[in-house]
Amino acid sequence: MKKEPALLPQVLRETLGVRVPAFASARPYAADVKKLVSATYHADALLVYYDAANVPVQAIIFEVQREWDPDKRWTLPIYVSHAEIDTRTDCLLMLFCPNKTVADRYRTLFPSTALSAMHLWVIVYTPDDIDLVLDADEAIAAPERAIFAALCHGENLDKGVVFPVLGKVLASVDPTQATMYVNILLAGLPAAVVPDLEAYVMTTYPEIRSTVYLEGIAEGEARGEARGKAEAVLEILGLRGVRVPDETREKILSCTDPGQLTTWLRHATTARTIGDVLHPRADPRRGRRNKGTR
Repeated sequence: MKKEPALLPQVLRETLGVRVPAFASARPYAADVKKLVSATYHADALLVYYDAANVPVQAIIFEVQREWDPDKRWTLPIYVSHAEIDTRTDCLLMLFCPNKTVADRYRTLFPSTALSAMHLWVIVYTPDDIDLVLDADEAIAAPERAIFAALCHGENLDKGVVFPVLGKVLASVDPTQATMYVNILLAGLPAAVVPDLEAYVMTTYPEIRSTVYLEGIAEGEARGEARGKAEAVLEILGLRGVRVPDETREKILSCTDPGQLTTWLRHATTARTIGDVLHPRADPRRGRRNKGTR
């Protein structure tokens, strides 16, 4: 969604019949909502759409729900209100449910008759609402829609029919774009489908496969190294008896900057408080010249 922000308004207009204001540009927005009680709510994607004067005209939250969770009655409004406060524009929430029974339950979760100060309009949709693109020419003309439809139908995808159509899409775009599409599919399709897609791309488009494979190895190694350093920081702090708040622990574990993690690791070895790690004071001895040396 973040890589193809124009896709959501297109789906809303053409498939779900929802009018979206005209916009000149779009960009991802931070989707984390933090409370003072150290709780964090994370939406799957939040996109903000701007007019030609760079004024926000619409925000759209995209959320996937595979299981029933009655608490969403109370947490989904937090996403929307946070987005509207931050962007000063209306926010619409798209809730995709692969399972129709689950979707029907969510549709009853926000009744229009509710005596609430804020009525939340949630667009709940299922694979039945999104037509698969099975014509190769149509898919090539609208590749993002074809990719999105395949993701929506991932649970029951007819691979023998859909993969060749997606293959025609991959062959019609430049390698960089094709690699991006493959990465989106690998990230969004169910785990059971991913090996079949990898095998198909490997045998049919080896040049794309090799790019994705090498990028995946590099990203995996970087994530593994960063995670190891982050855990080392927390382990050292634990050994030194330094209390680490949950929010700070999450911040350290989610950090992917090797340089920042190395700095935190160095400070952790002498820290007495978490502040000594995140906001160390300058050492007053630094910069002083030892009188016995030249």
